[in-house]
Amino acid sequence: MLFKPKHLFFWLIAGSLLIAGTGYSKSSTERITARFANIKLIVNDQVIQTKAEPFIYNGNVYAPVATVANMLGIKQEWDNKTPAVRFSDPDAKTYDADARVFDTPIGSGLHLLTEKTTHGVYIIEDRLHNVRVPIPTPKEAIGHPTISTPSSSLIALTSPQKQDFVMVQINLDNNDKYLQVLHYENKQLTVAAEVKIEIDPSLRYVDVSVSENTNLIYVNISDEHNVLKEVLVYKWDNGKLVKTGNVKS
Repeated sequence: MLFKPKHLFFWLIAGSLLIAGTGYSKSSTERITARFANIKLIVNDQVIQTKAEPFIYNGNVYAPVATVANMLGIKQEWDNKTPAVRFSDPDAKTYDADARVFDTPIGSGLHLLTEKTTHGVYIIEDRLHNVRVPIPTPKEAIGHPTISTPSSSLIALTSPQKQDFVMVQINLDNNDKYLQVLHYENKQLTVAAEVKIEIDPSLRYVDVSVSENTNLIYVNISDEHNVLKEVLVYKWDNGKLVKTGNVKS
């Protein structure tokens, strides 16, 4: 958790209190006196806007549950039958042996997934907003079958709803390879930058890693025996991919 005040209660319905006893619960409506003091919700020095103003009642601060959960990156759902507010960690890794063979949380509720039936074809699942989007095909490879190799690292995280990460995509028809920086924000996945990787076409195996502190991207190229032959180095700089060097073994 990024934000843990000593007394933080979630405001479900103003003036509606849940009274719990042993083995049962009931709801009632009571008139209360609350104090409004222009209370701000702040996470990492950023003021979070909310339509319902937080207030103080009996020495505790009450704030809208959805607003607090969203600003902390926690998934919340209202269960009207119980009733209850259900919270879950959207970054928790899940695995279904019958369906998914790859599930990598990449932060802020985003998961990189591939299905068992489409191995190598990835999608992004946003578990905070229940959204799934496919990885975009490189422009030159549109109309051709492709597979992807993801990096295991983010190269930038500027806000809970805004992320950049790296993929290598391979055109299966001609073995051309493309390095992509993908950008996710407001439920939309776009290509922030894309370059064709110029290497010996006989070298089929590629993986990618990222140095977050320097925004350097390493494209590791191996032969059919998984022997590393070359490392290409790119820098993610002001929204552009710039090749800065290569090392041959």
